[in-house]
Parts: sequence; C-alpha cells; structure tokens
Amino acid sequence: MTDSNIIEQSIDEVFEQRYAIYGTATVKERAIPSVYDGLNPVTRRILYTFHESSDMNKFRKASMFVGNVLGTLHPHGDGSVYETMVGLAQPFNKLNPLIDKQGNVGSVDDYKAYAAHRYLELKLSKFSDDVFFKDDMNTQYIPMKDNYDGYSKEPINLPAKFPTILNIGNMGIAPGFSSDIPPHKADDICSLTINFIREFILKESTNKQSTWKKILKDFRPDFPLGGTIINESSLPDIYINGGGSIYLEATIEETTYNKNPALIVKDLPYKISTSKILSEIKDLVVTNPKTKKVGVLADKITDCKDLSSKSQNVELVIIPKRGVNLDVIRNILLENTSLRITIKYLPNILVGNDLVENASIETILNGWLDFRINILSRKFNFEIKKFSEQKLLKQALIKAHSNIDNVIKTIKTATSKEDSIEKLVKLLKITRRESEYIVGIQLYQISKLEVNKLKDDIKNLEEKINNNIKLISDRAKLLNYIISELDDIKK
Repeated sequence: MTDSNIIEQSIDEVFEQRYAIYGTATVKERAIPSVYDGLNPVTRRILYTFHESSDMNKFRKASMFVGNVLGTLHPHGDGSVYETMVGLAQPFNKLNPLIDKQGNVGSVDDYKAYAAHRYLELKLSKFSDDVFFKDDMNTQYIPMKDNYDGYSKEPINLPAKFPTILNIGNMGIAPGFSSDIPPHKADDICSLTINFIREFILKESTNKQSTWKKILKDFRPDFPLGGTIINESSLPDIYINGGGSIYLEATIEETTYNKNPALIVKDLPYKISTSKILSEIKDLVVTNPKTKKVGVLADKITDCKDLSSKSQNVELVIIPKRGVNLDVIRNILLENTSLRITIKYLPNILVGNDLVENASIETILNGWLDFRINILSRKFNFEIKKFSEQKLLKQALIKAHSNIDNVIKTIKTATSKEDSIEKLVKLLKITRRESEYIVGIQLYQISKLEVNKLKDDIKNLEEKINNNIKLISDRAKLLNYIISELDDIKK
C-alpha cells in the first residue's frame, strides 16, 4: 500500500457516515411505510406473493408462502417473515385483516401463541384483493423493479384505492427513527379523503384552518379490540400538526358475578393482551419481594377471572372484596395498568424516495392522491392503446367480411402463412398486425361474422376510448372518478 492509497479520517466521521448510510437504507427498505400504499417492503412483498399464487382464492400452507417470499423477494429470516404474515391475519391486531386464516394465529391472551407455519393455512383476504389488486394490478402499467437478484420483478408500490397508510396500523422502527400510525376505519378514511378532494382540490377553501377542523371533527383512530379515546377534542390539531399523543382506555363496567357486584373489562387498548393485564393486576395484589410493599389492590379484590374467547371477545371479571367501592378499584386499575395507555401518532413516512417527518394529514392525503392520479393516468393510457387496437382489429374483420371471396382466394393461393399475411396487407390496405389476426381466424368464422355486432362493439370501444381521454385530459373529471372509487370502497 502506498501513501496515495491512505485517507486520513477521524473515527467519529467514519462511524457517522457509515451509520447514516445504514440507517437510511433501513428506513427506506425495511421499516417506514410508503404513503402510496401504506406498506413497508416486507408487507408489500408478502401480499404480492399471495396475489401471484396460482391458487389465490384457496387456503394453502403458510410454509409455501414463507418459502416463496424468501426465495423470490425477501431473503431474510423466515421467523420475521412468518411473524409479519401472521400479524396480517390476526383479527385482534388488524381492523381489516389483509390475509385470511384457517388455523391458530394466536389470541387476545397471547398474540404470539400461533401455530407453526407447517400447520397454519392462509390466503389473500377479499379486503386486500379489492383494495390493492382487483382491476388494477397489471404489470403493463404498474411500475415494477428488479427483485434482489434480478431474476424476477416486484411492484414498487401496490395500487392502493384509498389511503391505506391510515388503516393498516403501522409501526416501524429504524436506527434513530420510528413511525407510528394507529389504525382508522376504512370508510372514515374514504369520507375524509372525499371531503379533502372537494374542499381543497376541486375548490379552494377560504379558511383552510377552520375547514380542516370541520372535516376532521369526527375523524379518529379505531382499534380492533375497542377502547375509548379520552382526548378526542385534541385530535384535529394532532392530525394537522403531524404528531401527538392519543390517550386510550379500556371500558370497565359494573356487573354481577355469582350474584355479587363485580367489574368487567369489555375491551382492551391497542396491542394489549389479556395476559399482560392479568399479570399487572397480580402485581398490584401481591407484596413486592424487594420493597416489602403490600400491593395496592391486596385488600380490595379477591380474584380476577379471564372469561375471554380465543378470538376478539374480551371479558375480564374483577371480583371485589365485600364493601369495597367499585369506582376506587376502577381508578386504581386505570392508573396502574395498561388498561389506560398513551399511543403515539408519529407519521414519519416515505413519499416516493423522500422521507417526510411529522407528515400533516394534508401531506398524507396529497401524497396518496398524487400517486392514485398517476396510477389511473397510466391505466387509462394503457386501456386507450388496448381498446384502439381492438377497434382496428374489428374494423379489419369488417373489411375482410365485405371482401370475403377475395380473402379466401388469397389465402388459398398463398404459398405460406407469411405470404398470406403480406398479400392481405395489400389487398385490404391494413396493417401487418391486422393481417396476422385475420389469417389466424378460420375462414368459416369470417364468413359468419355478424357485421352489425362488430359495428356495435366498435362503437362501445370508441365510447371507452373517449371516456378515458376525457378523464386523462380533465383533472376535475379524474378527481370525481377517484371520489366514486372511494364511495365503492366505503360500500
């Protein structure tokens, strides 16, 4: 090594640069969701693998899907891929599960007590198909990229029909960076997006701040296991500013158990299991072995029973000692257990390749809308080309039908298929593609063609072409088309 090969640099600078490169890659390629489809890379790859399965509508062993994801798109540990896959199928974890399950995917008692992938059967949910794939997942116009080894392709983003980033319940952690977006109901998101388009895109609101507060008035997170948000009045500002805290607590009601007064916990805060609550209550009853301090509930309750079902129905019964005030127990539980929690709203997101911190609700909706407009423009342009080709082929068939005797004679006397194609191009004054199409049809089919039906088909194709041209060239029409899509998702 010569002196010219040596670069002097402080170790602080070296570590800072290398860590920044690693951190950026982790943020963009692993942890942080895209505003376009609301997914991080592993979730997107899982869903695309399910969609590409030859038996998309049939339950198949999870092992097959894990192997396909690892082999074609995501060569990482099978444990992390399977854990993500199961999480997408848990009804107590997702408002709208992205995968349907047949078998044990855990329970409200223990989210991770799911069966091994050789036992569990899965398939793509109808929700995922409707929102991400149906009518739109065409690689002719959906931007694709090479997979990790260049052997196949994968979508850069799935063509989400509404801002799914607000629905899925995203939590991503990267070096020095995180994202936390709680789930919201799909129809609430669609309503908000429709109002956004009408108030801010189709027309300019005169008072932006008050308009936002008006359309955000009834917009709030919604959670698979319920819970009550106790700071609803601050939510509009949280969405507008792009960050804040949401305070959520369980519903604790008075009931009777064995004819005696008791309390019942009927729902749970987000991502809190019944086993966690039972463990915390136990800690409030027993004496602390280190401090020797008697638990605050030691003299107030006799037992706590978990009567919850294995799916989503939460039912924890707390049985008090005789004469103890139930409100006192309720307040102790809310103050000292995870029956009351703080949930971060931290929308750090990817908009294309740009990392946006503390994205406002306007940034989120604008980002998705720009993406959707781009997808639809590509789709409609592709359809214009496809419909135009179909129209030309049908017109060529009408020409062939009107000159059927000469067409038959030309094909019969041709020395080869290639000769037939070239002669028909000259005879009918059509393109090579149209001539190939006619030569590929059996002659008796041409003679029996219903010309009137062909003319009706051409008219229908022309209407579709014109409609697509109008949508592409008129932004207002395209925005109203997106509103109709959002209405369909709501329904």
